[in-house]
Amino acid sequence: MIQPVAYAGLVLLICIAGIMGWRVWKTRARVRSEFALPDSASPPDIEDEGVLASELPEDGWLALARELAGRGEYRLALRAVFLASLAQLAQKELVRVAKFKSNRDYQRELSRRAHAAPELVNVFSALIDQFEQVWYGTREATSAHVKLFFAEQERIRLHAP
Repeated sequence: MIQPVAYAGLVLLICIAGIMGWRVWKTRARVRSEFALPDSASPPDIEDEGVLASELPEDGWLALARELAGRGEYRLALRAVFLASLAQLAQKELVRVAKFKSNRDYQRELSRRAHAAPELVNVFSALIDQFEQVWYGTREATSAHVKLFFAEQERIRLHAP
């Protein structure tokens, strides 16, 4: 009489474990699908003023910048390099990317958080000045500017703690 009860209990435990395992598997699959980028994800619209540096990793912005520079779209390439710099600083937790922040807000935030690296603050401040002259229209973007921006972005990478 004990054996059938033991078998029934064992079957019940196996069923409960199976249901719990199935729920965990479904939850993990849903979480993965929520955070996965589609394979055909298009790059952010670089001309959109609302685009954030956090929409791509630093390498993604740099690849986009190279592609844009290769097509002769130097102004957009400069913006992509600038966003790569912000993404790099955000990855190092020296700035926090937010839609409401201006370039000067990022500059002040970097000054507060990287006070031990004054060269980094100086390089980023110069990058902001050059970027704004091109992006807001007082200076024409050229391939020389793009090369300079890539060099400055590399300096930011080297000086970031």
